[in-house]
Amino acid sequence: MSYFKPYIDESGYHYPTYNEILESFIDDFQTIYGSGAYLGSDSQDYEFLSKIAEKIYDTYQTCELVYDARSPVTAIGTGLDYIVAINGIARKQATKSMVVLTLSGEPNTTINNGFVSDTNGNIWDLPEVTIIGDTGTVQVEAYCRDAGLIQAAPGTVTHIMTPVAGWESVTNEGSAATGTVTETDSELRARQADSVALPSQSMKDGLRAGLSAISGVSRREVYENDTNAVDANGIPGHSICCVVEGGEEAEIGEVIFLRKGDGVGTYGGPVGSAGRKEVHVTDASGQDNTILFSRLSYVDVAMQITITRRAGYKTSTPDEIKAAIIEYLDTFSIGTDLTTSIIWMVAQSINVDARTPTFSITEVLAARNGDDLSTSDVVIDFDEVARGREPLISVVIAN
Repeated sequence: MSYFKPYIDESGYHYPTYNEILESFIDDFQTIYGSGAYLGSDSQDYEFLSKIAEKIYDTYQTCELVYDARSPVTAIGTGLDYIVAINGIARKQATKSMVVLTLSGEPNTTINNGFVSDTNGNIWDLPEVTIIGDTGTVQVEAYCRDAGLIQAAPGTVTHIMTPVAGWESVTNEGSAATGTVTETDSELRARQADSVALPSQSMKDGLRAGLSAISGVSRREVYENDTNAVDANGIPGHSICCVVEGGEEAEIGEVIFLRKGDGVGTYGGPVGSAGRKEVHVTDASGQDNTILFSRLSYVDVAMQITITRRAGYKTSTPDEIKAAIIEYLDTFSIGTDLTTSIIWMVAQSINVDARTPTFSITEVLAARNGDDLSTSDVVIDFDEVARGREPLISVVIAN
């Protein structure tokens, strides 16, 4: 094609390529100075025209970005932030992991602005003031200094970084609640699509969107039982069960209360279960309403992936496979069974070029941590999600 003036029609924004712009300049130059004017690629005039063409092409590309920024489907980065603000939402920023620590030492020892570290060198900040109790121990919530997907297995946060007389030891009995990374463009687009469901006729869609909009909520699912009997998940008839990861309990309860619909009951799991949460919401008439929901339970999955080496194999491949699986499961859907075929797919994705793989997979075994490994799928309950942890993933090299 030859040069044409940029235009917008029903199919979008159109503009000439760099080569078309440059050829137009060359034609105009020779029209003015004659066809005998030398414009080879080694000439100064050609170089000058090419620089002008480059700047014009850059400008046209910038206009394309501005044009695309009008829609959440095509906007990127800051442009997407601006456009989704119309729907009253903003990009979720990275959050910090939290771990419950047990500090031991002499009773009534005061620790000011203390911090500890785990076996991977991550720093965890204690509350501004921590006092060891009369029993010689105290439990506190510590937050990782760096935001993001930072994990801490039980018994790994053990290093005192700010020694204080009377403070003897620190440890974590449970795993850390993993933080989140800054929301990506694709995740923000998906949440924007959810947000337009807030005023929808489907209360279930509106509830999902409302929960997604809560700061700190990374995953959520809403189950509905519209029958008269208890369903297979234990949800009573004419009730809903919201399973939520992250976010403040009071805010979650408020959103469920406002969007569940009149006469709809709430369920948060069996009485006494660890994930069951109860929130009291006061309505406009001053009446107290009990709202139940469930916190997400994590299922640590043990895996064994057997591979054979091929040409171009790298020694870092096993670590790359483990990291890819862990990253994939960090956003896995709630209540979804983990199939060995999914693990196989994620592990295989480490091959940069599927046509010339540097390794092949011969077997994938998986099971809930503690169960016998097998090729069977790992069954996940409605209020659970599969989780990958590096010590539980084994990559076996067959040759």
